[in-house]
Amino acid sequence: MAVLSLEKARELLLTGLQPAGQVTIKLAAAAGRILAVPVVARQPFPPFPRSLVDGYALGPPPAGETTVDPGGGNPAAGRQCGRGNSGRAGGPAGSTGLTAATEFGGGVGAGLVYRLVGTVAAGSYTDITLAPGTAAAIFTGARPPAGTVAVIPREMAACRGEWLQVGEANLIEEDRGAARAAGLDSGVAWNGRLLPGEDAHAAPAQHQHILPASIFRVKTAAAGAAALPSGGRYLEPAGAEVNAGEEVLTPGTPLGPAEIGLLAALGTRQVAVYRRPQVALFTSGNELLSLEGGGELTASSPPATGRPLCGLQLVAGKGLSAGFPATGRPGPDRPDNPGAATAGPAQPFPPGGSSTGPGAGMTGIGSGTAGLPALDPVAGHVTPGIYNSNSYALGTAIMAAGGRVIHAEILADNLEAQVAALQAALEQADVILTTGGAGGGAFDFTAAAFARTGAAILFTELAMRPGRRVIAARRGAKLMLGLPGTPPAALAVFYLLAAPVIRILAGREAGLVTLTARLAQAIERRRPERTFIWARVQDGSRGREVTPLPRRPGGIRAAAGANALIDLPPGAAPATGEEVRIVMLN
Repeated sequence: MAVLSLEKARELLLTGLQPAGQVTIKLAAAAGRILAVPVVARQPFPPFPRSLVDGYALGPPPAGETTVDPGGGNPAAGRQCGRGNSGRAGGPAGSTGLTAATEFGGGVGAGLVYRLVGTVAAGSYTDITLAPGTAAAIFTGARPPAGTVAVIPREMAACRGEWLQVGEANLIEEDRGAARAAGLDSGVAWNGRLLPGEDAHAAPAQHQHILPASIFRVKTAAAGAAALPSGGRYLEPAGAEVNAGEEVLTPGTPLGPAEIGLLAALGTRQVAVYRRPQVALFTSGNELLSLEGGGELTASSPPATGRPLCGLQLVAGKGLSAGFPATGRPGPDRPDNPGAATAGPAQPFPPGGSSTGPGAGMTGIGSGTAGLPALDPVAGHVTPGIYNSNSYALGTAIMAAGGRVIHAEILADNLEAQVAALQAALEQADVILTTGGAGGGAFDFTAAAFARTGAAILFTELAMRPGRRVIAARRGAKLMLGLPGTPPAALAVFYLLAAPVIRILAGREAGLVTLTARLAQAIERRRPERTFIWARVQDGSRGREVTPLPRRPGGIRAAAGANALIDLPPGAAPATGEEVRIVMLN
């Protein structure tokens, strides 16, 4: 087949690709999921008018001068915002027939005067109706009583007993000179030191030294009635944020904290999200050793059960590998996983003894003493092998892209065994990923195994490194990708080809972000082909800078600490400070 560019290969994989379906889940389980259907508000928000401040709900302006009744005793509980030293609600001891204007030391023209008739807390119901010249203390979030024409913060009013004076500014201030002349300490001003509705004599100690009325004076204010704030400034009407029937979130929206909070505020208990694409993950090679004692890496129970599975786990259900989550309540696409996280001793995979299908190969694993490499019974030597790291690295990357690993298995270098395993996995998986066996050698069976399942081969070779030998095939709506076996190469090709596939199946954007950055360190040599180099991007003194990570022999540490890939054209070896293209990985 023809050698393709990376872009052409990605186009073949993504053309016509659609999300893998949708499920309805509880809102509490929707963090990080992608919304599948529009969310339409069934009711307005807020569902009722509410105060935006701690302050006062005002009825219609008073028609004229208001008279204080000093003989009326203390106002009803909850109505006053404080009292004078006399202990009466109206003013100094012995005062009679005082008007509100007199009580506040100035004419009504200095500000409107209201009588407090109650207190409204958030979440409470009140049957108060505010008549002209009356007001109620109100708290943030509370529904204002009937008759309310405006809400003001407490800082805009001066309160004395059960009387409230409202002006364009704080109309009453402490006269410090009068206080000193009377031999009194400068004390607590009436405006802003007490909560609405708070009784000064019952208040905490810091509020108890209230100066007598004679120590206060009226600030200069415009003649005539004071202007009230506009209706929406401190009083939010019903539906101010969301109208009933309004579409508040569109399909494809990632559900983060703000979106989930919005849905909760609208009373949404369940939400339709795109299903996580199901990924079967195979690693091939007789040399691979399992990290789990007594079993090869697979799902929490064999795929033959027909249940989608979460995470990588021993066949026997003894524990999860790589810390993939086993806890939490089951959901429509995340059934219960009872396994507890454990770390079993490493065991070698017996040469030539892999599965004949998903879930097979559960016996005969771990032929040596637990925790020790197996001995070759003929030669008496330690069996050569390496730990299977690709299942862990790619399993983690699959979940980060929005997919779920439903099956993970080591395959031997045996064509018939690989075909059987792939055939069975295709019954459940949306995507099949394999590593190893793509190089075209005598023991590389990936392309042949893909074809034997009835899949059409899309490409077998790309004009880039790593990833020159990558196998892709399609069977119906199912995609199959054979990645290189070398761990850093497999991970790089995953980010460039497989991650966009999984993201689109999960309802997300393809997610490949290409930028430019200045090299903080020169590329040491030219490459004959387009090459992707693991790198670290950070902000420097001259903007975005990228540092290529060192490649040690074997390359197993090449990707550690990387957050980008440098996209290096063939024949290029740019020097320090030159701009290069980078592909961001997060």
